[in-house]
Amino acid sequence: MLKRRLQEDMKAAIKAGDKRRLGVIRLINAAIKQREVDERVELDDTQVLVVLDKMLKQRRDSISQFEQAGREDLAAQERFEVDVCQEYMPAPLSEAEIDALISQAIDRTGATGMRDMGKVMGLLKPTLQGRADMAVVSQQIKARLGGSRATSRRRRRSIALPWGLITADARIPHDEIAAAHRFPRSRAPSTQPTTALPWGLVLHGIPHHPRAQGAPARAGRYR
Repeated sequence: MLKRRLQEDMKAAIKAGDKRRLGVIRLINAAIKQREVDERVELDDTQVLVVLDKMLKQRRDSISQFEQAGREDLAAQERFEVDVCQEYMPAPLSEAEIDALISQAIDRTGATGMRDMGKVMGLLKPTLQGRADMAVVSQQIKARLGGSRATSRRRRRSIALPWGLITADARIPHDEIAAAHRFPRSRAPSTQPTTALPWGLVLHGIPHHPRAQGAPARAGRYR
């Protein structure tokens, strides 16, 4: 267990008088304890790796900033802390291994679209945490599930009005529908023109009426 290993390494550093290494291990233990207090839980190895991964990212960012500022002394300390934290991280996976694990997770969860992404990530996280950049993994999963994007989109409804008005957008204002119903079927034109309104409606067969004139002024209300 990582927490037990950290405690043993802290005792060893105290006995060896290695103050520099001891300081980093204490920082790790403090970060773990802080999260346990904040969330009122006892962290397991997977959650400890999350803490370590966050510490690594913070220190790598700091290294870049210190180097740009010409503070090599501070950058060197950050690099030392990165090396100590890295000792507790598992070996990183190759791109081929990550891709294979993503494929297995998609198959096991039966994921078919973006709405299933949480299931895939939930299955992969315990295996990949600390062994891969989870932000990159997330992008790879999105790319794999993107082919089913159309199935996850909000379905649009069609509304039939007296002269055959059809809208592809379910957000058509109620007052427009009410106004449309006031036109009798007998006034419908022989051919059904198409009118595109500013908020994305496509109206087939709608007779010209004053409401359409004011649409641009009110378009922002329906976007």
